Amino acid sequence: MEPISVIIADDDRLVLQDLKQLVDWKQLGFCIAATAKNGEQALKYVKKYQPGLLITDIIMPGMSGLELILKVREASPDIQIMIISSYDEFDYAKKAIKLGVSDYILKNEITAASFTEKLIALAASIRESSKINGAVLSQELNAYFAGSAESELNSTGFDAVSAAAPDTAFDAASGNLKYLEKERYYFFILGQSTPFLLDVTRSNELFTSSVNYLISLTRQIDSFPISLVFTNEKFVLLGIRIESSSTERSFLLSSISRRIFTLINGRSPRPCMLVYTGCRQTIREFRKLYTQVLPILRFYSMFCPGQPVPIEELKQKHCIQAGRQFPFQHLDSSPDNLEKNIMEIKTFLVSCNDALDLPSIMNFYIGFCRHMETLRECSLDFLDPNYFISFEDMLKWIFNTYEKCLVALRDGKSARYSLPVKNSIDYMEKNYSDYTLNAEMISEHAALSSGRLGVLFKQETQQTINEYLTHLRISHAIWLLANTNLKIYEISEKCGYRSSQYFSQVFYQHTGRRPIDYRKLPSK
Repeated sequence: MEPISVIIADDDRLVLQDLKQLVDWKQLGFCIAATAKNGEQALKYVKKYQPGLLITDIIMPGMSGLELILKVREASPDIQIMIISSYDEFDYAKKAIKLGVSDYILKNEITAASFTEKLIALAASIRESSKINGAVLSQELNAYFAGSAESELNSTGFDAVSAAAPDTAFDAASGNLKYLEKERYYFFILGQSTPFLLDVTRSNELFTSSVNYLISLTRQIDSFPISLVFTNEKFVLLGIRIESSSTERSFLLSSISRRIFTLINGRSPRPCMLVYTGCRQTIREFRKLYTQVLPILRFYSMFCPGQPVPIEELKQKHCIQAGRQFPFQHLDSSPDNLEKNIMEIKTFLVSCNDALDLPSIMNFYIGFCRHMETLRECSLDFLDPNYFISFEDMLKWIFNTYEKCLVALRDGKSARYSLPVKNSIDYMEKNYSDYTLNAEMISEHAALSSGRLGVLFKQETQQTINEYLTHLRISHAIWLLANTNLKIYEISEKCGYRSSQYFSQVFYQHTGRRPIDYRKLPSK
């Protein structure tokens, strides 16, 4: 669990030293981010470290403790504050309570036990408040980014209208979001690889599941504090404060990006992407930039880059969302033209990939699957959803699928049959030599009852399952008889018959001839 950062302000150096040593801060769940000797210094540290707890004296030179509290409340209303003072006047306590002070303790009453008790109570309150405020803030950020009005993008992917328009959504925001107006963060965008779907109605369900999974992974990032976690579409967005000099910034960003990227890809079953901002930005500035590159982010989530990518690099990309349709009806289904057709497909897809044209690639995938089903006159067993590691991986899958379809047509295996019947036939072709093979086993493989499969099989093949199996076995027996020197009993075993005598009877009934009549005569 991440420790709660604390800032202690007191003009007495000895008091500061005593407070630091009085309790085991780490064991209590705290870490002292800084100590300040006056109100001005304390306010500076509060803005820099955004602590969960401020402990301050009341009487200090320059800015008093009460003045400090007032300014802190303006900038960071959620910080818990404890007053510690040698003065017990009731007026100070009343003013502190009005300013939302969480607790008040006199210096002459502090002991390790009493101070520990108060810190334990404050820690519980801070963590509970953090959960509530964090959830509310995330909801406000989700709504703010979801309300981003995207005008039509030009070919460069830069939304000029959005960039120039006033941010009325932020001006109308209230609650936690308004307090972030001047805060600056480094932002990180996380996403899992986009699924290719035939059933597009499942997309929202899958994206929600992906976002929830990525959020759960971010909770495992404990090397540095994450200030903001929110979502938009299928992406998780993180805001992280990094205090560094300009010379250290590039190294730190690169290091943090690699660590997050390694974490999510090491635990995710699918490839993930990470895009990050190269400079600190306000929420307004990041939303504007995010809106500009959102179409490119969508494309990058389809074929995730193998490394973190600076968001500034995306602005240089040219993104065209044409939504083109490939003319599948012009493809020649003859296997002789396989190479020509594949080149036509490749040319189209490469042009879509070069243009980062996600809609066209998605349209192609759905059209391709439907076209393959039409060619084979059945419902092919396509994975849904389907994921590809890279664009090249997608091309390989398309070419292999297309080639298998055309080869099946060439070999006369036109799948005019439904999927259960096709699976049954494939299963029989692989297992006809098993003499125990029967209709019940075949039905179980096809995931249908034997009665239902029997009716379906007869309708589509005009044969019963047993008739088809017998025909398959005898056909293989005829080939073995004509093309090998195997003995009759050996052939009967290879074709699923335990008895050569029974095999001969079935063979004669099926062909009107004896097996020996098909025996290939030895050459002289």
